[in-house]
Amino acid sequence: MSEPIVDPLAALRADRQRARAAGDPLAGLCWLATSAGGAASVRTLVLREVDGDFAIFTNASSPKWRQLLSGAQPELLVYLPSCRAQYRLRGVLTPIAAATMAQHWQQRPDWGRRLDHAYERQAQSSELVSAELLDAIRACTDAPSAMPPGVRGLRLQATRIERLLLDDTRPPHDRRLWQHDGCLWREVLLMP
Repeated sequence: MSEPIVDPLAALRADRQRARAAGDPLAGLCWLATSAGGAASVRTLVLREVDGDFAIFTNASSPKWRQLLSGAQPELLVYLPSCRAQYRLRGVLTPIAAATMAQHWQQRPDWGRRLDHAYERQAQSSELVSAELLDAIRACTDAPSAMPPGVRGLRLQATRIERLLLDDTRPPHDRRLWQHDGCLWREVLLMP
């Protein structure tokens, strides 16, 4: 069994750093799961760090944004194959201030900024009637410099983190749960 961890968020950051160093293509991603109206919904997102917090960016026209606004309970999953580690995070998602979002938005790739502007004309995940909008996004050579009003960001204030280490050299796998009591993380060993 591994050593007790005082801060599971620090452990996740360290594992992501090791995964990046190993060239793990999943090191910057997470999966956001929500449940609204009895239907589960999962999608892949970039997991960002904003002022020391984990964060996700979305758009106000996105179905996931509407689900989150309706009170859907989110869970983030981070899987790092190079570290053989899986993290499941639950907690509260809180909006990121517009000024902070504007700073981070400038770091998005050009195509992402163009796409954010296209969402102002047509909602994310909506049916394309023609490919003209996509063609216009591809043809545009200059990325807009001003963030459109629909861009949103959410910080995760994790209150529950579960980690599963998939170590085939020392079965069984190591599975732990941390719950934040408002002051400290409390660790519990789980049956794998």
